[in-house]
Amino acid sequence: MKLCKAAALALVGWYLMIAVSGCAVAAKVHTRNDMMQSKTEYTDCLRANSSEPQKCAGLKEAYEADLQAYRATSAGTSPGYSVSVDQSSN
Repeated sequence: MKLCKAAALALVGWYLMIAVSGCAVAAKVHTRNDMMQSKTEYTDCLRANSSEPQKCAGLKEAYEADLQAYRATSAGTSPGYSVSVDQSSN
């Protein structure tokens, strides 16, 4: 009887672990999508305002905040992965 109880507890623990990890994956995907959207908006603004990049300051701040949130959510999950924005005018 004790073996069945231990197996049942192990199974419940396993289900909880899967549920919690699923939430973490959803949060990571959401913050990545936010970061990529703000990155696109910022780089589009830089292209459109290459002679006056200061016009994109608000979008840059939004991107940097989203990037910081993404990195915090993704900490330790993707070693070596980085996101950058080319600020040079082409």
